[in-house]
Amino acid sequence: MRGRQSGCGRKGDEAGVTLDMVKKGQDLVIVQLPKSDVRAQAMRLGIYEGAQLSCVESIHNGPVVLRSAFQEIAIGQHIAREIQVTVQEENKPARRIVDHQTD
Repeated sequence: MRGRQSGCGRKGDEAGVTLDMVKKGQDLVIVQLPKSDVRAQAMRLGIYEGAQLSCVESIHNGPVVLRSAFQEIAIGQHIAREIQVTVQEENKPARRIVDHQTD
């Protein structure tokens, strides 16, 4: 069994993050696809370098389910280990600034 690095898939851990490290609910961008027939198949399904996707499910030692704008796609763990990604920053609500002035 291949071990994972601690903290993988969190924002800021952009170097060396592969698709199998992404957690459910995270948004990601594909950085690099393997140079093989997998690349051509992935591109036909809308997975290409620069594609923005969301992780719907990530099953330990199983597939990663991704959502693009129009479909959900399951990627097997073996292939997911070869796809480099960048995890996007979480959307944080804007802080409301209240000015407590008295008249």
